[in-house]
Amino acid sequence: MDAWPATSPELHRAVKPAGSKLGPQDVAVLDRSGDSVRIVAGEKGTKLLVLAGEPINEPIAARGPFVMNTMEEIRQANEDFYSGRLGR
Repeated sequence: MDAWPATSPELHRAVKPAGSKLGPQDVAVLDRSGDSVRIVAGEKGTKLLVLAGEPINEPIAARGPFVMNTMEEIRQANEDFYSGRLGR
């Protein structure tokens, strides 16, 4: 089975994936090597969200709430959002 990349947006307090410390608002993108991940909670009450999915092998551009393939698409999404055209 091929490994899928995973991302982990940390939600509250600190966590330590693979010896690196993440704080609030930090994101760790895990590579496709290996078959396990060790994550240590930095303190009691730490909350963590782990997301994983099948790779789509496309470029990714992200800004604010939008995730697209190019920064031009991000610009257009922002323009549509602020002009009220988003979703029409």
